[in-house]
Amino acid sequence: MPQLIAGRPMALANKRSRELLDVLGVGGRASHRPAEMSGGEQQRVAIARAAANHPQVILADEPTATSIRGPAIWCLRRCRT
Repeated sequence: MPQLIAGRPMALANKRSRELLDVLGVGGRASHRPAEMSGGEQQRVAIARAAANHPQVILADEPTATSIRGPAIWCLRRCRT
């Protein structure tokens, strides 16, 4: 949704979203509702959503659990490109 609000075409928004979800290991859960995901999966989706529009800054409170720290940091670094 944030990408569409920013004016990104649907096809590009879907591509970027899928890429970020895959990087964070939750690409297979893209069609699931939050109640159907674990807390860690919900956290990874939130990171992908925050990174989707290539922001210069992301403010996060305890953004990464130990189990996803590597992929999350990689994703956040990649959003700068």
